[in-house]
Amino acid sequence: MSSEYRKPILKIALSSVLLIAAVIVEKNSSWEVWQYLLLYLPAWLVAGADTLREAAEAVSEGKALQGLFFVKYIFYICNT
Repeated sequence: MSSEYRKPILKIALSSVLLIAAVIVEKNSSWEVWQYLLLYLPAWLVAGADTLREAAEAVSEGKALQGLFFVKYIFYICNT
C-alpha cells in the first residue's frame, strides 16, 4: 500500500471501529441524548478532521462564506 493512501485508509478504519463501538454501546445502554452525542463525537471528529481543519483555516483567513456560493449554485441547479 502506498504511503499516500495509508493515512486516509487508517482514518476511515479508525472512524469505522469507533462508530461500530458507539452503536454497540447505544444498543446496550439507556443513556441521555447528550451522552450519546458525546459517544459518537470521536468517530465524527476522526472522519471529519481534515474538513474541520480546512474550515477553521478559511474562517481565520476571512473566507467564512466561501462555500455559500457552492450551496446557492446547487440549489439553483436543483430548482431549475
